[in-house]
Amino acid sequence: MKKILFLLIAISFVFSGCASAPKKEKEAKPEKKTEKTQTSEDKYKKMLVEGEKLFRADKVEDAVENYIDPIISYYENEYKNSPKDVYCARDKTEMMAYLMTAAAAKRSAVVLSNTWADALFYKAYALVDFRKFDEAKDFLGKALKLSPYNSSYLSELGHIYQIEKNWEKSMEIFKNAVKYAEEFTPEPIKEAELTRALRGIGYTLIELGKLDEAEKIYIECLKISKDDRAAMQELMYIKKLKESQ
Repeated sequence: MKKILFLLIAISFVFSGCASAPKKEKEAKPEKKTEKTQTSEDKYKKMLVEGEKLFRADKVEDAVENYIDPIISYYENEYKNSPKDVYCARDKTEMMAYLMTAAAAKRSAVVLSNTWADALFYKAYALVDFRKFDEAKDFLGKALKLSPYNSSYLSELGHIYQIEKNWEKSMEIFKNAVKYAEEFTPEPIKEAELTRALRGIGYTLIELGKLDEAEKIYIECLKISKDDRAAMQELMYIKKLKESQ
């Protein structure tokens, strides 16, 4: 589980707000949560934490069967007939972005915590481990429908396209991941998500033979985080490739 520590740091930054965007109001106002909604959110947030522990212990199948799948089932059943657009957000900045999107389209929306979307993300992550890439892309698509500005979800999707050697698609996705990390990722994990997305671009550039461009990307990573060991290793790899040429 080579990326699990980063995932656990990112996924622990859970925003538990819930708000709605009225159809005709220019500025969407938060919708007061019912006691039932709050209780459910708390319950499934705790389940997600338990699932994380099993992922950390490499008990992926147990995590998915006992925690991740039940979380997904609950939210899908709860909101399958929702008259509102449903989003998941990690903080108020992301929440307001989704509410403004809905208001601009003159649609109503409800913004939940990121528990549902994170469960979908974990499901996709497990499917990648099992090399079920098409299914993983489906679940990431669902997560991104709920949280279209989540850089971490985009980077995982870009990673799948790299595995499939679809370099054009992976580049497009990682560029968006960089953009959304800069604009929407909460500060405690912004550095990690931004450098992850940049390294995705760098990897694709190496595969395309654009070594000078890739080198610049990894140097940028080190400017953001001087201890980025992955970026250091890739720069050493680029150096060896250039020497061999």
